[in-house]
Amino acid sequence: MTGIDIFAWVVLLVIIASVVVVFVVLGMLPGKIATKRQHPQAQAIQVASWLALIFGFAAWPFIVVWAYLRSVARRPDLPEGEAARQRIADLEARIARLESVKEGGQTR
Repeated sequence: MTGIDIFAWVVLLVIIASVVVVFVVLGMLPGKIATKRQHPQAQAIQVASWLALIFGFAAWPFIVVWAYLRSVARRPDLPEGEAARQRIADLEARIARLESVKEGGQTR
């Protein structure tokens, strides 16, 4: 083996190692994003990310977007039960007061 052959093998090994590292980083990226953002479906995003990379990469960008999206149906910051009913009643009373002031009825 000549020096050129050894150099070619070293370059080939570096390229292969780089491809493996990029593949692993891309596979982990959506899962880490979802976990950091406390996404309720973080585990599903992790699995889908790896499957998308293994089976062709086409769906991977959609999975990254999914990792950034928040579920609209789940809002943990909203009050539940009696607290929600009380908040709604307070808001309805406030709306009624504002409407009466607007009509010239009662002032504060």
